[in-house]
Amino acid sequence: MTSPVTIVIADDESAIRNGLNQIIKNLDMNVSVVGCAENGRAALELIREFHPDIAVIDISMPEMSGLDVIKTCIEEKLSVSFLILSGYENFEYAQRAIRYGVKSYFLKPLNLAEFRDVLTSQCRKILEARGKDAMVPRNRIPGLLDSSRTLLLTQLIQNRFPKTGDIADELDVLHLSLKNIRSCVVVFLFVPGPDREDSLSDLDPLFLSGIFERYSAESWIYAENQIVSLINVENTSDPLFRDAILEAIRKLSREGYRMKAGIGSIMENLSTAQLSYSSALEALSYRIYDTDCCLFDSNSINRERPSFSAENIDYGPLVHAVAQRSSEKIADYVDAFFASIFAAKMPPPNYVLGMCIYLLVNLQKQLETLYPHVSRDFEFSYDKLYQFESIKQLQQWITDILIDFSRLLAVTAVDKDNIIHTAKEYIQNNLNKNIKAKDVAKQVHLSESYFTIYFKNKTGTNFRDYLLNARMQLARRLLASKDTNIGEIAYRVGYQDYRSFSRAFKNETGMSPSEYMNSL
Repeated sequence: MTSPVTIVIADDESAIRNGLNQIIKNLDMNVSVVGCAENGRAALELIREFHPDIAVIDISMPEMSGLDVIKTCIEEKLSVSFLILSGYENFEYAQRAIRYGVKSYFLKPLNLAEFRDVLTSQCRKILEARGKDAMVPRNRIPGLLDSSRTLLLTQLIQNRFPKTGDIADELDVLHLSLKNIRSCVVVFLFVPGPDREDSLSDLDPLFLSGIFERYSAESWIYAENQIVSLINVENTSDPLFRDAILEAIRKLSREGYRMKAGIGSIMENLSTAQLSYSSALEALSYRIYDTDCCLFDSNSINRERPSFSAENIDYGPLVHAVAQRSSEKIADYVDAFFASIFAAKMPPPNYVLGMCIYLLVNLQKQLETLYPHVSRDFEFSYDKLYQFESIKQLQQWITDILIDFSRLLAVTAVDKDNIIHTAKEYIQNNLNKNIKAKDVAKQVHLSESYFTIYFKNKTGTNFRDYLLNARMQLARRLLASKDTNIGEIAYRVGYQDYRSFSRAFKNETGMSPSEYMNSL
C-alpha cells in the first residue's frame, strides 16, 4: 500500500490548528497529520523529526517566525512543501516566503474551499507519484500529455515549479504556445445564477484553447470555479488586450457561463506567475463593490489602510439585542458595524470579510457563556462569506443568521425538535414538487442558509441528501407495487422527465428503475 502523505500544522491559534487538523482528517485521501505546533521553534523540530511531505505554517508565530522556519529548512536541505497562512498585515512576508519557494499561500481569514482544493491537489500529486507505473500504454499518452500540461501550468501559478527545472524546456516538450517572457495571469471567475448548479467541468477543452486568438496563451480550469489564462503580453493597459478579455467573457457567456475577470500584474517571466495570479484574485475580490462590472485590475485595489480594527468592536449591544430577541436592534447594530468598516472608501474585501468573522466568532464565544444549552445551534459556514457578489448580500446574511439565532432562544427544546418535524413533514407531503431548501425554510420561519445548517446539525444529513433519499424511498415503494408506470413514478417523486429520474435512481441503487422493478 502507498504510504500516506504526511503533514505538519503550525499556528499559534489553537482554533486554527484544530480546524485545519479536522479539514485534513475529513479528506477522502491517504493522508496523516504527524504533528501540530503552536510556535515556530516547535514546528522546526517536528519537521526535522518527521520529514513531512507538507507543512502548513503561519507566517507570524512566537519564538521563531514561519519565514525563519522556511529559511532554515532550505539551508538544512529538508525536503518539505510549505503552504503558508498569512494575515492581511503580513502580506509582504508572504511574498518573501514565495521567493523562498513555498508551494502556496493563503490569506486569513482562510478560504476553506480554496485551501481544501489546493491541499487535495498537492496530496493527490504526491500519492500518484509514489504509485504510478513506469510503463505507459501508447493510448494513454495523449491524456498524460494533457495532464502534464495542466500540472505544469498549475505549478507555475502555485509557485511549485522546481527551482532546478527549466520552464522554457518544459513549454517546448509539451508543445505549449507560451514563451517564458513578459506575461500576466487573467482569472475568469464563474458566477452561476441563483438557480444554476452547473460547473465548469462541462466546458469543452478545445473551446478553452481558443478563447484568446491574438495572443500566445494557455487556459485551463482551476479550483472548480475558475478559468486561468497565462498570456504573453507586454502591457495589460493596452486597449486591444482588454478588448480580447472582454471578447473572451462574451464567448463564455454565449456558452452559458457568466464570468467576471481579474487581470494580474505583469511579470517579466513565468517564474513569478504566483504573484500575478494572486494580484488577479485580489482585483477580482473588488467585484463586491461593482456588481455590473465584469473586468477588474490593479486600478480597482485600494491600498489605504483601514482605521477600524477588531479591537474597536463593542459586542455588548449586539449580545443585548440577541438576548432581547429584537430583530430591529440587531439590524441597527449590523448597519452601524458596516458603517464603521466603510469609514474608508472601498476597503480591501479581505479586511471586510475578516472583520465579519471576528464579529461572529467573538459573539459566539460570549453566547456560549450565556446560553450553553442553545449556543451549539449558532453555527454557520465560513465558506458562505466568500460567495456573495455584493456587500448588501453579505450584510443581509449576517443580519439574518443573528435574527435566526435570537428566534431559537425564544423556543423550548421541544419546539426546536418541532422545526425538524415540520420540515420533514413538509418534504414528505410535497415530494411531487420541485422542493427547494428555501421553500422548507419558509415553513419553519428561518432563513435558507441557517435552515440548511440547522437541519444538518440535527439530522446528521445535509438537506439535499435527505430530500434525494426521501424521493428514492418513495420510488422504491411505487416500483415494488408495479401498479404505476415508470413515467408516472418519476413525476410523483418530483422529476419532470424520465431521464433525470432514471439517472438519479441508478446513481442511488446501481440499477435503472426498470431493472429494479424486474428484480422484484
